[in-house]
Amino acid sequence: MEMLALILCIQVSFGLIFLGALIWGMRHMAETRRRLEAEAADFDRQFDRAYTRIRRTQLQ
Repeated sequence: MEMLALILCIQVSFGLIFLGALIWGMRHMAETRRRLEAEAADFDRQFDRAYTRIRRTQLQ
């Protein structure tokens, strides 16, 4: 009976460790996605600014 309790305890411990790693990974992926989206938006703003400046100089 004690052996069964020990095996159950080990399984629960590994389950909790796996769940914690899964949650950490999901949070890390969400933070990375937000950072990449912010960088892409910044790039788009810079591109639009440069493109507008080029068009303005061509029209003059």
